[in-house]
Amino acid sequence: SQYKKDCVYALNVLASAHFGGSGSSATGLFYLKRAMQIGDEDMLEDVYANYAAELANLGDAEGAADAFVTSFWISVAKGAMPRLGTLIRRAILVPGVHTGDGPRSVEDLRVGFRRRVKDLIALGRYGGVTWSDDRSDLFRVSRGVSDPEKIKCLPPLQDTFDDWTNGVQTPHFYLHYHGFHDRDYNELIAQMYSLLCPESLYEVSPRLLLSNYQLSPLVDARNAPSIPTNATTALALLTPPTSFQNAAKTTQVATSSPSSSPSSQSDDNSSTRGKKLRIAFVSSHFGAEEPHGLLLLDVLRRLPRHLFEIIALGVGPRRPHDDFIRLVGGDGRYHGVGYNDFLAREILFREALDAVVFAEMQNEAMVHFLGYQRFAPVQILLMGAPVTSGNPNVDYFLSGDRLEHPFRTRLSDRQEPYTEQVVLFDGQAISFPPHDESFSFGGSVDDNSTDAGGDDNFGIPGNIGGGAIYMCFQSLWKIQPLFDFVIGMILHADPSGRVVLQAARDDHALRTNKMAERMLISFKKHFCASAAADAACPLANELMSRVIFIPRVPSPDVIDVLRRASVVLHPFPFGGSKTAADV
Repeated sequence: SQYKKDCVYALNVLASAHFGGSGSSATGLFYLKRAMQIGDEDMLEDVYANYAAELANLGDAEGAADAFVTSFWISVAKGAMPRLGTLIRRAILVPGVHTGDGPRSVEDLRVGFRRRVKDLIALGRYGGVTWSDDRSDLFRVSRGVSDPEKIKCLPPLQDTFDDWTNGVQTPHFYLHYHGFHDRDYNELIAQMYSLLCPESLYEVSPRLLLSNYQLSPLVDARNAPSIPTNATTALALLTPPTSFQNAAKTTQVATSSPSSSPSSQSDDNSSTRGKKLRIAFVSSHFGAEEPHGLLLLDVLRRLPRHLFEIIALGVGPRRPHDDFIRLVGGDGRYHGVGYNDFLAREILFREALDAVVFAEMQNEAMVHFLGYQRFAPVQILLMGAPVTSGNPNVDYFLSGDRLEHPFRTRLSDRQEPYTEQVVLFDGQAISFPPHDESFSFGGSVDDNSTDAGGDDNFGIPGNIGGGAIYMCFQSLWKIQPLFDFVIGMILHADPSGRVVLQAARDDHALRTNKMAERMLISFKKHFCASAAADAACPLANELMSRVIFIPRVPSPDVIDVLRRASVVLHPFPFGGSKTAADV
C-alpha cells in the first residue's frame, strides 16, 4: 500500500539523517531494521543499500556485503535494468580494520578484491551466461544471498551504470593502506568503470574539442586501450602545451622555491591578466586540519599570481575558514559544491582551465569520478593517496625524489608503479604549515573526536613504575597486521611499558573491538605458536592488557595528547603523515 511505502521511505530518510550528521548510528540502524520489518521486498532496495553502507562504516564487512547484494537483487526483481551501484560497492568493499592475521591474510583479501572486480567486468561484457562459480564471493552464494540460476540469467551490463557518484559513494579507500603501489588494481578499476559506465564518464570540455589539442603520446600509449572508442577519438584532439610535455619514461626533477612572498605573488596586473594560466585545485579536504588540504596551503601561497589564476573547488560538507578563501582569491574563486556533481562539472567546464590539480581521488566518489572527465589539457594528481590513479585522464603525478625508487627511470614498464608521468620535487615534496600558523578551519572539526570524558590526561595511564608510554595515535585502518608483531615485541621488551592507540569513534566501537581481537590472536601466534582465538596463552593476555585504546580528540588537542608519550610510534607500511610533521 501507499501508506506502507511512505512509512518505509520516512524511516529510510530518518536513518540517513542520523548517519550523515551528528546523530546516533544505533538509532539509524533501528529505523532501517524497522523498515525491513514492515516493508514489502520491492520497497527495500534503498533501505538495504543504506544498511550495508553503515555496517561497512561500523566495521561489519560481512554484513555489509550481504546487504549490498540483497539490495542488488531487489533492483533486479523490479524488472528494469539492475542498479549496479550496490553490486559495485560489494565488489570494491575493503574492511576498514582487517581482521586476518599476518601478511598472508592481506594477500588473500586483495586476491578476493581482484577476482570480484574481474567478475563484474565479465558480467558487463557477457552477462551471466559465462558465470560458473562464486569463488570471488561477489554474489555471496555460500551465504545463501544469491541463487546461481538467477546469476546466469543476468543480461550484459555494459554502459548501464550512469549514476556513478551516488551509486558508489565511497571508492576503494582502504585498499592503498595495505602499502602496495596498486597500479594493477587501479587500472582494473578504471577498466571496470570504462566498461560499465556510458561514454559520458569521459566527457570532454567543449572548448578543448574545438581546439587543436592532442593527447600526449605517453598518455595515449598507456591508457587509450581502456577508453571507449568514441572517448578515445575525442581525447585524440587533446595535447598538453609544449611546456608540460615530457619524453616517455623521463622523470623530471623540479626544485621548489620557498623565497617568494605571498604579497609579491598577488599582483593582479591587468596587462598580464590575459596571459595567465588558469588552474583549478579540487579536494574534499579544504576543511578542518586535514593533511590533504594543508598540503596545498604552501602551494597556493607560493604560486606567482602574475602568472597564474587559481580557483578551488571543495567537495563535501566542509567549508574552509575565511582566511583560506581569501588566499584563493575570495568567494568568486572558491566554490563549495557539496555533493552536487552537476554543479562541479559545470564550474570546471566553464572556467576554461589550463590545468586541474586533484589533491586526492580515493576519499570521495565525486572527486574520483571527476577525474575521468577532461576539463583541461593538463590534469594532475597529488599524493593525497600515494598511489597511481590508474585513470587514463590523469596525466601527471607529483611526488618527491625521497619517496620514490632511487633508480625509477631504470624500471621496466612492468615494474613502473604509475600510469601517469611522474614529476619529482626535491626531498619529500611535503610542506605542511607550522602547527601554530595553519588556519583554524571551520566545518567538521569534530569528525576526529568524541568526548574524552573531560580527563586532562585523555585517558592515558600514568607512568606507574617508570614504564614508558608508546603512542601510535593514528586511525585504526593504518595499523596493519604486520604492525601487530612490532607492538607485541615492544611490550615484551619493556615489561612495564604501555602502548596507547586511538580508538574508533564511539558509534564505530566494533572497529576497536575487531582490532583488539586481531591483535590478541597475533600475539598468541607469535608468542605461543597458536592462532586459535580460544587458545590459552597467558603471555599474550598479559601483553594485550597493556594495550590501551583512548578516545579520539578534537584536532587542536592532538598535540597535547602526543606530548604525553614517551615514544611516538608511526605504523608501517603506511606512516603518520601530518602527525609526523607535528611531532
